[in-house]
Amino acid sequence: MILDKELLLSDGQDAKANSSKVSTNSIDLSAALRDIGKGEQLYVVVVVDTYTAGSNTALTISLITDDDEALGSPTTIFSTPAIAYTAIAAGMVPIVIPIPPGIAEQYLGLNYNCTTAATALTVTAFVAKDVQTNL
Repeated sequence: MILDKELLLSDGQDAKANSSKVSTNSIDLSAALRDIGKGEQLYVVVVVDTYTAGSNTALTISLITDDDEALGSPTTIFSTPAIAYTAIAAGMVPIVIPIPPGIAEQYLGLNYNCTTAATALTVTAFVAKDVQTNL
């Protein structure tokens, strides 16, 4: 799989906070007047790079949009069910989120929410056309 830096939302980002943390990068959907949900299906792929459980950590990942590049007041498009700490592991099968058509706001990103702080949790996330599950 070839990754494009312009489609990288998180690159080894620390996501262990005991609250919400937005992706380091956002994708500007107006840069080329593109509707990335129209035509072929695209996905956000999230890979857990490192993980050490804290106390009863669960992780929820949300696909968000905002009119602000920093994703300061986002609108949630989709959220994963809470992933229990017993199911999280470094190198686990990637978490795949389909991107729906008709995104109204300019910037696309992710929000990582741990119910309690993990000791260590880093993730890499990107937009892809094809999903490879043996990363």
